[in-house]
Amino acid sequence: MLFYIALLISFSKSCEIKKTQLYYTYDSESDSLTGHYQRSTYDDQTGETTIHEWKENIDGPILKPPTTTTTTTTTTTTTEPKIYNCPDDWLTFSRDNYKWCMKIVLTEEITKNSAQEACEKLGANLTGFQSSSERTQVASKIKLMVATNKDALNNYISQTGGKFWVGAERKKSCAIANSCGDETVNAYEWTDGKTSGTDGMKWQSGQPDFYKEGQKCVYISSSKYQSSRHGLLDDDACAGTDHVDGYICGKSAGSL
Repeated sequence: MLFYIALLISFSKSCEIKKTQLYYTYDSESDSLTGHYQRSTYDDQTGETTIHEWKENIDGPILKPPTTTTTTTTTTTTTEPKIYNCPDDWLTFSRDNYKWCMKIVLTEEITKNSAQEACEKLGANLTGFQSSSERTQVASKIKLMVATNKDALNNYISQTGGKFWVGAERKKSCAIANSCGDETVNAYEWTDGKTSGTDGMKWQSGQPDFYKEGQKCVYISSSKYQSSRHGLLDDDACAGTDHVDGYICGKSAGSL
């Protein structure tokens, strides 16, 4: 009898701890859970655990594994648009969607091409006038400036008046006189790269005359006694320097 009890105890120990464990895995595509039944047998003589595993559908309600929620904080930085202004010694004009800066420069006997090169050193071009308002404001500024310069003042008070180069030239398609219809609106164009149209292109009486088909450049007049000339445009030879008192540069405030 004792033999059988001992044998039973021995058999029980050799089969010590047989258990079944349940493991869950999550199928993200079908949004469902699948189960693995896992049976493990422990041998207390060797200390080894043998695992027998197989897959099988799970009946009954299954709780999804706990989920980890990651919160991402996004910081939005708002950059205020940069506002560009003209330097203090430049005139400022507000155009449709930008500011236009003009600088009147007093000098003597300078050709139109040399005046353009001087503007380029300032990051600008000889300017055009988008409107009559721009042109008349420049003319008013010229009046104030020539009073401080002897040579410019002498021209200003002379019968001829003074000249300030601006950014306009005769169109290449209008190389022959009277070939473009109304010369006051069709024959010349602004060359500063921004100014357009002819609203600011007001000429002296009888101008432009494209004298001897050689006057391809444009200046604005300064004249104290001839109001019909002051602040108005005239055409001249690009290499001319007689009575030239300066030039007017222009550039967008955004290019400063």
